Amino acid sequence: MMQIGKASYNVLKRSILRPIHARGSQILRAAGIGVDSSALQIEEGGALVMATGTIILNSEYAPGYVIHRVRNDLAVSGAKLDVIQVSLTIPVSMSEQTLAVWMKRMETVCEQLDITISGGHTTISPAVKMPILSVTGMGKECYFTPQKPKPGMDLVMTKYTGIEGTALLSIEKEEELHTRYTYDFIQGAKQMLDDLSVVPEVMVASQCGVISMHNLSEGGVLGALWEMTDGAQVGMEACLRNIPIRQQTVEICEFFGLNPYQLLSGGSMLMATEDGNALVRSLKQEGISAEIIGILTDKKERVLVNGQERRYLDRPQPDEIYKIIYKDYK
Repeated sequence: MMQIGKASYNVLKRSILRPIHARGSQILRAAGIGVDSSALQIEEGGALVMATGTIILNSEYAPGYVIHRVRNDLAVSGAKLDVIQVSLTIPVSMSEQTLAVWMKRMETVCEQLDITISGGHTTISPAVKMPILSVTGMGKECYFTPQKPKPGMDLVMTKYTGIEGTALLSIEKEEELHTRYTYDFIQGAKQMLDDLSVVPEVMVASQCGVISMHNLSEGGVLGALWEMTDGAQVGMEACLRNIPIRQQTVEICEFFGLNPYQLLSGGSMLMATEDGNALVRSLKQEGISAEIIGILTDKKERVLVNGQERRYLDRPQPDEIYKIIYKDYK
């Protein structure tokens, strides 16, 4: 039996990526570990960049989560999201009224972000218990052309670990959280929904010459560290205590017994750069929090340092969010 959530590292390499091959000289970037998008050369020059995101969640906020995820994947690949295609599979128990609410929410998010829903497909199926929403986004490369990071580069992380997961839990599990936390505390966690975009930091970083970025999403910062280094075939050393985290995330993860470093972290990103201090200064000047959390090495080892303790980074694990949102569906 396979694990819940994103396909495991071994399954991805062995059974998903190994059988498929890129064909044609117009393919500039194909599927791979740590690759946030694919890219296709277009006739008028430049590249058309594409990415897909999927969410399985019975919440009217689901469209917002997945659209931001796709937009972020394109942004860290140097592209601006212009259009999306939507595939929605819903259970027979879902009412037409609820479907209309979902579509209105989707259109509201797209209007705010200047994105067009160009088409898609909707299926009502007795085979699913929760709505399955997949979004494929497309846009032209306009910020920078991505390159693989190199040993010696600093690893910079923006904002905080667990942003998306904290916001999601504060909304979907609000009643449970009220048994311990105040209204103001939960509202503060909900407001993290406003931090799901990485486009502002991409703009700053690209102006600083940064060309290697990775979107934090499923698997949290630890999963992203593995994906970025494995994709570039480099090692790394990162300090756990340098990874920024908000108090709401600490307490909500403690309440549910979750690891905040393996929690949905949409809204944050990893960047590899020659001068981490200069990048952090530039980001903070624009009001974007950022910290140097490690350095890339020419060794194979991926090491996490926590005070006097040093340990190897594990392969990506299922996102902690699934322990909560799927427990009623086992």
